[in-house]
Amino acid sequence: MRVLPLRVVFPGLLLGLAALSAQTPGASRLTPNLAGGIDRPLRYRPDGADFVIEDGKETFNRPLYGGNSAFRVDGGDRPEFVLYLPGRGGNVRVGVATPAGAKWLIEAASIQTRYRPGELIYDIRDPLLGPDGRITLTAVAYRETEGLALSVAASGLPGPVDLVWAFGGVNGQRGTRDGDIGTEKVPISEWFQLKPAFCRGNVFELRDSGFTLRAKAATLVGVTSVPARQAVADAADWGSPAKLLRALEERPHSAAAPELPVVVGLLPLTQRRPVLLSFQRVTSGGAEELPVYREVTKPGTAQASAPKPGTLAPVFAPAELTSRFAAAEEQFSELRNRVRVQTPDPYLNAAVGALNVAADAVWDEPQQAIMHGAIAWRTKLLGWRGPYSLDALGRHDRARKNMLYWIGRQNTDTVPGSVPPADEAANLARNEAGLHSNGDLSNSHYDMNLVFFDGVFRHLRWTGDLKLARRLWPAIVRHLAWERRLFRREYGPEKLPLYEAYAAIWASDDLQYGGGGTAHASAYNYFQNREAARLARLLGENPEPYEREAELIGRAMRKLLWLPDRQCFAEYKDWLGLQRVHPSAALWTFYHTVDSEVPTGDEAWRMSRQVDDEIPHLPVRGPGVPDGFYTLSTSDWMPYQWSINNVVMSEVMHASLGFWQAGRPDEAWRMAKGSLLAAMYLGISPGNVGSMSYLDVYRRESQRDFADGCGTFSRALIEGLFGLRPDALSGVLTVSPGFPEAWPQASLVHPDVSFTFWREGDTDTYDVEQRFPVPQALRLIVNAPNDRVGDITINGVPGTFAEVPDAIGGPKIEIRAQPAGRHRVAIRWAGVPVARGSEPRPAAAGDGRLAWRAEPRVDARLPEPDFPRIQLGATDRCEPVDLSGAFNDRVTQIFRNEYRSPRSPFVSLALPKQGLGGWAGGVKTTAEIDDSGLRASAARGGGRISLPNGVPLATPGEPQARNVAFVSQWDNYPKSVSVELSGRARGIVLLMAGSTGPMQSRFENGEVVVRYADGSADRLSLQNPVTWWPIEQDYFVDDFQFRRPQPLPMRVDLKTGNVRVLSFPDFEGRGGPIPGGAATVLELPLQPDRELRSLEVRALANDVVIGLMSATLVR
Repeated sequence: MRVLPLRVVFPGLLLGLAALSAQTPGASRLTPNLAGGIDRPLRYRPDGADFVIEDGKETFNRPLYGGNSAFRVDGGDRPEFVLYLPGRGGNVRVGVATPAGAKWLIEAASIQTRYRPGELIYDIRDPLLGPDGRITLTAVAYRETEGLALSVAASGLPGPVDLVWAFGGVNGQRGTRDGDIGTEKVPISEWFQLKPAFCRGNVFELRDSGFTLRAKAATLVGVTSVPARQAVADAADWGSPAKLLRALEERPHSAAAPELPVVVGLLPLTQRRPVLLSFQRVTSGGAEELPVYREVTKPGTAQASAPKPGTLAPVFAPAELTSRFAAAEEQFSELRNRVRVQTPDPYLNAAVGALNVAADAVWDEPQQAIMHGAIAWRTKLLGWRGPYSLDALGRHDRARKNMLYWIGRQNTDTVPGSVPPADEAANLARNEAGLHSNGDLSNSHYDMNLVFFDGVFRHLRWTGDLKLARRLWPAIVRHLAWERRLFRREYGPEKLPLYEAYAAIWASDDLQYGGGGTAHASAYNYFQNREAARLARLLGENPEPYEREAELIGRAMRKLLWLPDRQCFAEYKDWLGLQRVHPSAALWTFYHTVDSEVPTGDEAWRMSRQVDDEIPHLPVRGPGVPDGFYTLSTSDWMPYQWSINNVVMSEVMHASLGFWQAGRPDEAWRMAKGSLLAAMYLGISPGNVGSMSYLDVYRRESQRDFADGCGTFSRALIEGLFGLRPDALSGVLTVSPGFPEAWPQASLVHPDVSFTFWREGDTDTYDVEQRFPVPQALRLIVNAPNDRVGDITINGVPGTFAEVPDAIGGPKIEIRAQPAGRHRVAIRWAGVPVARGSEPRPAAAGDGRLAWRAEPRVDARLPEPDFPRIQLGATDRCEPVDLSGAFNDRVTQIFRNEYRSPRSPFVSLALPKQGLGGWAGGVKTTAEIDDSGLRASAARGGGRISLPNGVPLATPGEPQARNVAFVSQWDNYPKSVSVELSGRARGIVLLMAGSTGPMQSRFENGEVVVRYADGSADRLSLQNPVTWWPIEQDYFVDDFQFRRPQPLPMRVDLKTGNVRVLSFPDFEGRGGPIPGGAATVLELPLQPDRELRSLEVRALANDVVIGLMSATLVR
């Protein structure tokens, strides 16, 4: 047997397993986030509304959207463009030609690039332009049709300069995810480069001021504002403008075109007026959805009316180009300023303009629905939180259309009389037959109803539209009945209900609760039943069933999931097995329960400490990056599976909203700004409202302008930072700003309301101007910077205030005013300043000073399990325990079994029957366990192997002999096994192997108990990821997202028999699949003065298999 200090594992996904979901392209190279290597320089800086970079190197990294369709133009740090139809719609290059030579502008000596949301503006200098020469190139996509407009302006030129342009490569090829970042096999800077083969079949017709290109994928027309010399050139010369220009002389209009053609044009640049180039699609034809999109968006049983196809404008004439270009610029100016802010933070000010454009891009006008993403996943997907942006940014008309589209698809079949069995085709991991029944909306793999109706109720708070509410009421009733019928789980003699989550949130791929009741799905149902009861009263319906259910859910959550010692909700409670509570709550458990208004304000504050203490914080830092900001991972669960532990903009933004709602504005701002910096300023794409962060280990930066990020950023901005929470159903506008303490001013312009705050001396002024159809009463809640209030005026008239009771960390006051179109509230503060987090001041009658409570002292950390070790002495005697009578299987059988019972009798997502993988993309996942090397080593050692410290471990060498005692909550094996012991020992060394997964992480999977003759015992807790490791892989460990600070065990590779001694820091970032699998060496110190009685191994968690392969007593 060989002993290795560390086996270097290929740093990747589980390569020995079946492929993960098609939704999960991974990072091209897996690298850990280590404390000394996480810095990244600021790429873009804000300048007013612009994101600016000097001499950036990326290409095709910033999409320009047009008229709310799938068409877009990809530009980048360097001025080259590609039209996307969807599918390749042709590359555009622009250059200059002078007597001294020709050059593409992407090769210019100096390029300053500005992303002004909706436009790309380049300030270009180069020796060919002379010492004072410069070119300003502006690119914008048309709003009224599908196409690209370029404006080229020159100044300071020393002599004649011609503009060179070239276009070609229309073949309609689609990307895996339509050419989005982090989703293709190569970077998009490479993927979008024109290759001559793309030009095959392109046919050009040339005119004095343009051309027509006909291809199978589309017909496009190029137009120049002034006549140009043009020729059809060979695509092989694409890299050289000088070679392309030879075609102007060598290939007149009548000459035969090359087999792989592009068009090249030349026209003079003047300093009097810009030259305009237009590239316009003139044939419409909707592209089919990618197969992976169709898999998730299957047509439902109830069909809404088909959307009208988009129409394309006629070809623009040369004389129109200037006005068309100006109109496009004006339209994007209006769009990016639709909601605007002015704050002391320039990064935020620019970010809001980018948010406006991104949120507009995920709306599809022809289909009258929100898309899942502007680029990747541009498909009608009911979830997740994209529709939030419609109301938060004042697009209530679009919100209404989106709702009515999906309501028309709701399943209205007869309610089935029984629950169908789990899907055999999905290895029992899904139950789609049960899911797609009366009340279901999306007919997808997911319960997208919950987030959809969450948006419905929030829309009604914004608008108070009871006419729409009455139209939606039958769908709401069916939805809540569907949730109750499928996902309600009753516990205990009181039959208190928790709700199981069936892929009900964005982070739901491979979240599988196996029948258990979860905090986040229960919170959603609590909120929606409560809102349904409220709505029922307004509509003349019966509210009682919904009030009763909300009350029961609230009781169940507090009794079954609230953890008093840590002051937070647990993740879920098992329904099967021992019905244990899983205490390691993910980020979504915090923000969904707070956002659903389950906890009190005090409880929400306390819950936030669990995020502080347990959720991985990743600093956003580097040269030029503002200090003190961070982002979060969604959980600390291990090992990695897609969507369960990722660094995602939308998740952090929703968490920041939860912190604002919990009364922790400064921390909310730190994580919100950290997420903005990571996505919009340090990432590949300027102003990107993206999905995965560059800090995500397994995915790295992925996807641009995603609907979920738009929705959660919108709400965090409007409801969190500015604190605007209208409730038109009750006629009250709550304004509770959550500005950083140091801000002296901030303003917001919004279609529904304008808000301005400013501080002058000891006076704070809040100006709120409403534009709702019916003015609402004002409820203003503010943090008090001083401990006394001098006086208050409302619209110049003296007003009153009330202290907010039980304010935490500093005083708060509340001011109310009657409905009006405008409220100007001026507060003159008195007394002494109070910093947030100050020592508490209890209420004292009559002294006029404000009171507040101390910030609660909460330690929400889960206790870290011991990792016991035995120090061997020179006189110690090691005696292997005979386990042959306890062995019940071969270790290689672990993933060859079918684990069929016990399983949830409900509509549930569950571990596939082979005991490995996940419901989303891993229903067929397996790992081949091969113990031939271990058996060969044991055969050579007379039935034993030896560890590096000399401890012998007995294990069979015969090829077919049983060599493991498996225990499990599955019926395949006993729940525990016990072996008699005798004599005394001061320790026991164990060789163990089995399964675990992220759903059992930070949680006790099993236990080893050594009992003594006197009735006492010593116990080893088998906890993922400390003492219990998966047989098929090593844990991937880093300093942040996959933190595991405890000592590392020895591992024995089963296929080779090698013993690996793992140690920090060498092991960090080296986890991954182990060919053939590995067993784990564990140690348990014992009481040397007590007589031994037995060794017991017991399975505690569901879904796992615990195996004992060898045990040696140290006497």
